[in-house]
Amino acid sequence: MKTPHKNEGRDTQFTLLDKIIGQGMTAEIFDIGNNRVVKLFYKTIPQYLIEHEYNISKMLSQEGFPVANVYDFIEYEGRKGIIYEKIEGESLLKRIVKKPWTVRRVGRIMADIHLKIHRNTDFNLQSIKENLSERILHVNQLDDDTKKLLSEFIRCLPDGEVLCHGDFHPDNIIL
Repeated sequence: MKTPHKNEGRDTQFTLLDKIIGQGMTAEIFDIGNNRVVKLFYKTIPQYLIEHEYNISKMLSQEGFPVANVYDFIEYEGRKGIIYEKIEGESLLKRIVKKPWTVRRVGRIMADIHLKIHRNTDFNLQSIKENLSERILHVNQLDDDTKKLLSEFIRCLPDGEVLCHGDFHPDNIIL
């Protein structure tokens, strides 16, 4: 896997004043203009996780998956970030909230997208089992016995050659 370099040769001059358009457990999303957003990760998020997201997102974009284009890996005021194409539209969660009677249709849309994500791949990606096992080792809230038990459980799971989104929910799908 490629380790992203800060500001891979592109101009990433921007100001984030009052341009936050989203917020999650790992990052904030800012509109930086020019049809781009920056996903700026909290300082508590380990760099290896950010690099992992960057590499996978870039690979999926290049392979034609229905994902935002990835432009750059940056550092801004001590925080790591990824610059993505800005996708205009409404999340499936907002659609359900505004029109609850569409929940079955949204469910079908999500199922179709999930099937496309889970197609067989030739990507050189770390297995989800390895990824989860590594992440468990870095969780401070778990004792060593629990980490060992979880790692053994993961090791017993079947292997496969399909993609796993890892954060697939209606608020992460924009139409």
